[in-house]
Order: sequence, then C-alpha cells, then structure tokens
Amino acid sequence: MVAQIHFSISGAIASSPPSAPFGSIEFSDSLAPEALLSFWTMTEQKLRSVGIKKIVIKDAAQQYRPQPSALLHALLLNAGFSISSAELSSAIVIDEPNFENKISHAEVKTSEAKQKRGT
Repeated sequence: MVAQIHFSISGAIASSPPSAPFGSIEFSDSLAPEALLSFWTMTEQKLRSVGIKKIVIKDAAQQYRPQPSALLHALLLNAGFSISSAELSSAIVIDEPNFENKISHAEVKTSEAKQKRGT
C-alpha cells in the first residue's frame, strides 16, 4: 500500500468514513508529499467526475499519527478544504515513566482506592 482512502457515496456526498469514528487517507511514511498531492488530486477529480459535490473526511486525532496528520492537514487546506468540525481528544503516551507519575495526586489516590475495593 502506498496510499488509499475509502468513501461511501450517498447522493452527491462522498464520506470517509460513513459511520466509523474516523477514516482518512492512509499512506506510507516513505511517500513523498508531491506523490500524496498527486494521489489526492486524482482521487478528487474522480469523485467530481461522477457527480460528487461534497467530500467529507474525518481524520484521526493528530496524536495517533503526528507527522502524517500534519502533512495531510496542510495538503487538504491548500487544496481548498475547510475544517467543519473540530473535536477535542486526549491520550496518554505509553512509555517508560510510570502511569502514576503522569497523573495528578488526586487521580493516584482515586486509583489506589479503587484497587483496594477491587473495582
């Protein structure tokens, strides 16, 4: 796979994804930005040629794939797309420091209390 995107078409609207929490252009880390732009240009032209008037893409939260999301975001904005809905998200990075060192003192106490109760 070099690049791919899947759409569901309803009337003149192409949605990616139609009902999943997110879905977007997936592409190889080795894909040059120019090649990604070419892929998107051809994809959009094909959609427009079959009567699509509106294209909706719901990308994953940027922390899931920081570099690809930033590149895709810039590409789509430069192609004339706009953000119609922005959602907040949060994540905890899984790495060497203990989870308890990443959360507040109150959250540590709550977690300890739950462990004692067996919940």
